[in-house]
Amino acid sequence: MRTGFDTEPLLSTFKRFLEFAKLFRKFNEDDWSRLRYKEDFDRIFDMKSEDIQCAESIYAKGRNCAGSMSFLLSSFDDIESFPTITSYIDKLESSWIFGSELLEKVLSDAKSHLPKGVSI
Repeated sequence: MRTGFDTEPLLSTFKRFLEFAKLFRKFNEDDWSRLRYKEDFDRIFDMKSEDIQCAESIYAKGRNCAGSMSFLLSSFDDIESFPTITSYIDKLESSWIFGSELLEKVLSDAKSHLPKGVSI
């Protein structure tokens, strides 16, 4: 592994990052794609416009999260983007890892538009 900084002390952590990146890649390429194109997503157009916006927001944020985390977690040795470990950590801190408030808001908004008795 060729890196821009000494990764030896963090090698096991970076190996785990790669495993997480693979999971996020699967979510992005398989799971989210299936939800959009192979499930009943076309029924969304029967919903009220505010309900459509909530469903589309869940899809968009979920797919964006999966794609960006897959890329970021596998980019720790990209010396052009992250010449130091500090620059990599700074990027992680501004990523979806610490963006759970936004995801919680999207989920809360979606829950408020569900019919009684339906949960997610």
